[in-house]
Amino acid sequence: AFAQTLGPPVSSAGAGCSTACTYTDTQTIAQGVANKSGLVISGGNITGATDRPAIDAAQTWNNATTTFTGFRLNITNTASSVSSNLLDLQVGGSTNFSVGRSGGTTMSAAQCYTWSARSRVCSGSDGGLRFEDSSTAKAWQFFIPVNNTIQPGGADAAAPAAQTDIAQSVTTGTSNTAGADRILGGSKGTGTGAGGKVRFQYAPAGSSGSAQNPLIDFIAADPAKTSVTYSGGNVVALRVHTAAGAVTVTTADYIVVINKTTGAATTVNLPASPVNGQHLFIKDGKRDGATNPLTLTPAAGNIDGAATLVMNVSGQSVELVYNGTEWNVI
Repeated sequence: AFAQTLGPPVSSAGAGCSTACTYTDTQTIAQGVANKSGLVISGGNITGATDRPAIDAAQTWNNATTTFTGFRLNITNTASSVSSNLLDLQVGGSTNFSVGRSGGTTMSAAQCYTWSARSRVCSGSDGGLRFEDSSTAKAWQFFIPVNNTIQPGGADAAAPAAQTDIAQSVTTGTSNTAGADRILGGSKGTGTGAGGKVRFQYAPAGSSGSAQNPLIDFIAADPAKTSVTYSGGNVVALRVHTAAGAVTVTTADYIVVINKTTGAATTVNLPASPVNGQHLFIKDGKRDGATNPLTLTPAAGNIDGAATLVMNVSGQSVELVYNGTEWNVI
């Protein structure tokens, strides 16, 4: 037999302390018999409306210079299985949370750690990891599935939310402070091995149905920095202008074809706030430039030193790049 005596309780709710006991002094349990449990507590069958914890401990810490410990378990690990646990919390005989002998924690599938009123990290049944807002609104999610893909916004959904990836910015109210770079890099090779490409992909519309459309490359940057490949039929930003009046080119434009329904001499206003390195193609799609010329007018700087550039050859096209000060014809 193996029994431990805690000593007389200060108060008891039943004869022989069979129902509830209260102790006010230190109680020591010395395990005198080998291969027996040190302390076994059975909380009984709780059916009432009042909470009855199996262990309900309380203590007051009241010294700022003392490092206190609420619970301490000190194991002398002479020999043990690597699967040994310092803590094993179970429900119905199945482990929900455990702390291994080396301090590593394990929780059952599809569980979450919540460390504030809103933020939590969750493991999915698919092995993925989610960082998310624990409120009902789910204002943000960051999903890391097991297929080497980082997916903002959580797992796929019937109505996905738009996502924005942006580097940390300078706070409002901080004057004349430059922002930081956002670097996106491919895998690095060694020696003569080329590095991986940086690829931007999108999923064009497919045939009718519910299957996901596959991703294809939109831009693939060569690791040697010698070329950028536009895939999917070399799809670029193209705008065909057919309306009357002046044409205003924006920073979102790349190729602008001017093909008015009714031919007329046209002023083409270049972007109001061009960025250094912006590249444009302007094309006389009507092919009547000799009669109805196109006059390119910059909002910033000149065009190779001139205030305007007149396209007066039918079918003419002009390639431009902004160098930070003015536009240059390439």
